[in-house]
Amino acid sequence: MKRSTSRKVLLIGLALLLLALAVFFIPGRFIAGDNPARVVLGYGSVVLWALGALLGTFAWIGALVRMAQLRRWGWFAALLLINVAMFMYIHHGPDEPA
Repeated sequence: MKRSTSRKVLLIGLALLLLALAVFFIPGRFIAGDNPARVVLGYGSVVLWALGALLGTFAWIGALVRMAQLRRWGWFAALLLINVAMFMYIHHGPDEPA
């Protein structure tokens, strides 16, 4: 997968994770008691979290496959072992073989 596609998929996944957190925590202050809306928002946040995590994993695997195709083993190892390397890759990662 191209770096720009990995960037878009990862950022959409992160946005969904943040939205899931907002949906889960913010309504608790405004919806009191055993209101059914709390249950719906709770399940909705779980679905948003799962979609965000799935998109993030998809972007990570796509980046790993791309680094293997380009034979960039240093980047491959960094992406495999260090989670922060994904953020470095989507901004400064290589596009050409070594």
